[in-house]
Amino acid sequence: MKRFLLWMFSLLALLLLMIFVMGLVAVRQFKGGTQAAVGGNSLLVLRWDGTLPGHGVPLMERSTGRQLSLSTLIPAIERAAEDDRIKAIVVEGDASMSREHLFELAQALEHFRASGKPIHAHLAMASDAQYQLACLADRLSLSDASSSGLIFIGTAIHQTYRRELMDRLGVRMRVRHVGEAKGFGENWVLDSMSVAVRENMSLLVEDRQHLYAQWVGSARDINPEEFRALSEAPDRFLLTPSEALEAGLVDVLESHRQWEDYLKEQFGAYQLLEVGEWVASQPEPAVGDHVAVVWAEGEILPGRSNDTGAVRIHGETLARDLGRLAEDPQVKAVVLRVESPGGAVQPSEEVYLELQRLAGMKPLVVSMGSMAASGGYYISLPGAMIMASPWTVTGSIGVVAMLPDLEGSFKKLGLNEDGVFSTPLSRLVIGEPVPQGLLDAMGRSMEEIYRVFTGRVLQHRPLSPEDLPAWAGGRVWSGLRANSAGLVDSLGTLADAISAASGLAGGVDGIRHYPVQEDLLELLFSGRLRPRDLFPMLGQTQLPAEVLDLLAPLDTDPRSMIRSEWEWELLE
Repeated sequence: MKRFLLWMFSLLALLLLMIFVMGLVAVRQFKGGTQAAVGGNSLLVLRWDGTLPGHGVPLMERSTGRQLSLSTLIPAIERAAEDDRIKAIVVEGDASMSREHLFELAQALEHFRASGKPIHAHLAMASDAQYQLACLADRLSLSDASSSGLIFIGTAIHQTYRRELMDRLGVRMRVRHVGEAKGFGENWVLDSMSVAVRENMSLLVEDRQHLYAQWVGSARDINPEEFRALSEAPDRFLLTPSEALEAGLVDVLESHRQWEDYLKEQFGAYQLLEVGEWVASQPEPAVGDHVAVVWAEGEILPGRSNDTGAVRIHGETLARDLGRLAEDPQVKAVVLRVESPGGAVQPSEEVYLELQRLAGMKPLVVSMGSMAASGGYYISLPGAMIMASPWTVTGSIGVVAMLPDLEGSFKKLGLNEDGVFSTPLSRLVIGEPVPQGLLDAMGRSMEEIYRVFTGRVLQHRPLSPEDLPAWAGGRVWSGLRANSAGLVDSLGTLADAISAASGLAGGVDGIRHYPVQEDLLELLFSGRLRPRDLFPMLGQTQLPAEVLDLLAPLDTDPRSMIRSEWEWELLE
């Protein structure tokens, strides 16, 4: 009976994999044979689900043709400006993106408007970010329904502080910081935000509120300070449609049907073209001499990436890819797009050294996205030019390490860890107190890392040793303040960084984004993706060992499951 169940389970797993791959083949063939039908009187609709990613699109979305990201959206809007079939852009619905990405999008929309084409927007209910996009329109309408309105939530930076819980559990978190404002981990050992961190975060919140008011003031031609007073008033959680109209935040109140009638008056019999369909219909750019835009997104981790769609920076993979670009004769310049809060020290150093090498071979320009902090700032330093958005969160020049000490928890539970240990460090086991020698060694290592970090900042940036402490110490800064301090060279978009890199390379028109977003089928055929990367359950130890043994050949070479015949004798 056991043998039969194993046989059936293995057969089912293989059949599911086969059906899955055949489905991908069908989707790919369908995707390759169809394109969005773009009529001669089309309105491009900016609408998508969830938050727009920078470049890394989840693997399953790539495989179904939905590849909308900032890196595909911006050039698609620029091409729409030149396409006579597209008459206008329409902003509608729940489109959401980071403030920094909006900064990028605004430039593309201005390019679209400069082509003589209008931008129209209609809102039913909107919060800060949704309104920030919609207010860029030439005509902004708001639903006249009583349930409609504008909600200005504001900016908040907060986290849950856990010291009391840790005390109750008998857990002592050993947190070491180098940098008085390096706040990561303090919520494990404090009851509330430390004075230095609160002071630093208050500046960041103020900058973002200031930038938002300036944005709305410029887009709607109203006084930014008056807008701040209105949007931050404690009794104005929701602006009703009439209040929004009176304040000049919208142009007209109308129902959705009235808005559609207005579009018909302006454009006649129009076709709504979803931006995702428009992006999917764009041809692949020709590969020749080009500027390589390398996206470094997510937490910095050691090891290699398997490209399953998780947005992370794996040091070994990124360093390898940078090395290949450095040697590629068609890559005339590189733009490193950093969207990272930092991470592990060793892979950050690995990437930094490879970027330093690349910068000695060809122009390297850094474009900071929503965040380029700590390790994200560290890997940015080799750039000949560093550009940030005013909204970028950067800096965080500091070091932090954490170790849990469960001795108290073990005592509360009546547990005792005992054994034979060759050195004090070998006693670093669960339930034992963290050796003081280890804490001392960790502290010395962190001081050395901080010394190297600040030394690299002084090497690459125009700051003096006397000025640096005020901008280091773990403090984070908006791109606005980072620019005034000299932590970055200028404020600008990714497009500005690409233009600068092209200029440094003597003028290169081609652009290609890396890593190349391959779909799931391409990864399977290349042999770089294993079944257990797709189905984590195949790698779990709770499965019978016999089943794992049967599936092991597929894990070794996934191409073995894409065959014209099946070797059923494997199941005997």
